[in-house]
Amino acid sequence: MKRAMLSLFACLLAISAFAQDKAAQIADLQNQLTQVQSAYPAMEKRYDALSVQKDNIKFAVDTYTKYHDQYVQDVNGFNQKQDEVNRQQQLLQPSVDNYRQRLAAHNASQCTEVRGSGTCNWYNNEANSIDAQKAAIQQAQSQVDQQNAGLNGQRQNLAETKSKLDTIWDQNQANITQWKADMGQLKADYDANIARENAIKAQLAALYGSVNACLKAIPPACANPAIGPDGRPILDQNCEIMKAQCSKMFDGNK
Repeated sequence: MKRAMLSLFACLLAISAFAQDKAAQIADLQNQLTQVQSAYPAMEKRYDALSVQKDNIKFAVDTYTKYHDQYVQDVNGFNQKQDEVNRQQQLLQPSVDNYRQRLAAHNASQCTEVRGSGTCNWYNNEANSIDAQKAAIQQAQSQVDQQNAGLNGQRQNLAETKSKLDTIWDQNQANITQWKADMGQLKADYDANIARENAIKAQLAALYGSVNACLKAIPPACANPAIGPDGRPILDQNCEIMKAQCSKMFDGNK
């Protein structure tokens, strides 16, 4: 009987030290778990902010697409007008070349008229014809130049529009790149947090398993106490201590 009591006492001492160690580990892991889980609200806020950024990026893309499509239409319209002006300039060029040839030939064949003879009338008439041709060419060229002047204004507006569209595009591409990086970092942080949470829970599960093993180590006699003369179970203080120590491992309570 004395040997059994000594064995039980030694077992109690071992369980007590074991329980205190496990209880401390559980408390520490619970604190770690609380810290890990406390990171989720901040991550949710980061996700919400990134969702807003995603909507803003989509809005910018839609806006760019809308104005870029209009810009393309305007460029096509401008090119058609420019082609027509260029065509008019090309049609005018043969007249310009003819005028220059006639003028050169006229100047190369000077005529000196004897007063009152009329011998240079042809030369003067030719000069008048060349001057009339020049006036017609200048008038036609003026119309072409006016159209080109109007197109120059449109060309400048189109250039400014393209510059703005390029700025929107470049900024949005930078925003998309940053958004992808931030979302990737958030996912990495979330995955790391999940992994840490699962690891802590696995450690806790292992410790809780040790608690069950501890409870199973309690002698069967503790589960079936003897009945006293008064009909009530005779409580063994040592059994109660063992149960309390094992329970403390689980929930930290005495």
